[in-house]
Amino acid sequence: MWADETQTMAEKVLTGTFGRPIRLGAGTNLGGREHVFRFEVLDGPATAPPSVVVKRARTWPGAYNPASTDPSNPAWSLLNEWASLQFLTDVASDVELAPRLIGGDKEAGLIVIEDLGSGDRPDQLLLGRDAGAAETAMVEMAAKLGTLHARTSGQQRAFEHIRDELGRRPPPEDDPIMALAPSLHATVDLLGLTPALGLNDELRALTAALQNPGPFLAFNHGDPCPDNWLRVDGKLRLLDFERVQFRHALLDGVYGRIHFPSCWCVNRSPAHLPPRMEAAYRTELRKGCPEAGDETLFGRAVVVACAFWALDMCGWIVQRRMWYEPAAPMQRDQVWGISTLRQRALVRSDIFVRTTQDFGYLEAIGATFAALAAKLRAVWPPEADAMPLYPAFREV
Repeated sequence: MWADETQTMAEKVLTGTFGRPIRLGAGTNLGGREHVFRFEVLDGPATAPPSVVVKRARTWPGAYNPASTDPSNPAWSLLNEWASLQFLTDVASDVELAPRLIGGDKEAGLIVIEDLGSGDRPDQLLLGRDAGAAETAMVEMAAKLGTLHARTSGQQRAFEHIRDELGRRPPPEDDPIMALAPSLHATVDLLGLTPALGLNDELRALTAALQNPGPFLAFNHGDPCPDNWLRVDGKLRLLDFERVQFRHALLDGVYGRIHFPSCWCVNRSPAHLPPRMEAAYRTELRKGCPEAGDETLFGRAVVVACAFWALDMCGWIVQRRMWYEPAAPMQRDQVWGISTLRQRALVRSDIFVRTTQDFGYLEAIGATFAALAAKLRAVWPPEADAMPLYPAFREV
């Protein structure tokens, strides 16, 4: 029923876009997502594509409201994606970073986008057995992110103009940056740790760097995980722009180093791979952000971004206080995707600690995380330290 309704609305959008009636075939759900459909174009002008993808707002009856000022309204993420695809067509169409926007209906909560066809996703390669193909995809992902940030540096007003024309965005009620320091302090208190000397000064410096990224301000995807990319005809494209915002570019840029903090598909990468990804990212980023060529500036930006994701993880621990017992934090583990929350906490802590040491920056926060990880290892069973390599790299 929803597919039939979507077909009718999409035909109306396409007819308006191409100026002639367009008839679509029956829709099929794409990638197991009930709000995304692929339709074959059965009849229309020669300029119409052979097929299209139609995405609707994730919603329930009566919930979608494009005039709502509530950030949790399902209109928020759909209009973010609409604005993003239009914006990237304007500023970076020549490098084909994402599908092309064809049209949309704001009142109906629907967009029609280019059908890229069938292809391979990097997460499928990571779960396979071809280490070379998986590594190539990971490095290319990082390079494409660098291109995305280079092309969008300095373009915040252009994006916000497009987004605001679709619906004024209310400011977020909770600033995640401002929650970082309290989350770390709460976790330190909960575990009975002594903060490293200079911790508060570094937390203030971290907050300032995240709130004012300077030359590193760019269009952030917010979820550039391996399952949000698709390679078709040798071209890798980024999908799902629901969480976008302009913020510190390296929050996306360190995804390979910090091991995909928003993704279900998290295992360990071989030690040589994150540096390869980061080098590819940096090479492309420098084309639009020359400051990325400065070793000190770039190194500190890496540490700042990793600190964000490490401290963000503390929120998970604090929020799970009902799972705690006095001697055993996070008493019950939980599987998410292909690893557990405990494994993610320890891997991410260790990576952050090494990063602060490698670049000699935010070392008091790093030392505090070293103590945090040591305490968790003392109260958690050995399997918490047993996150495996991605399947593609286990036999190399």
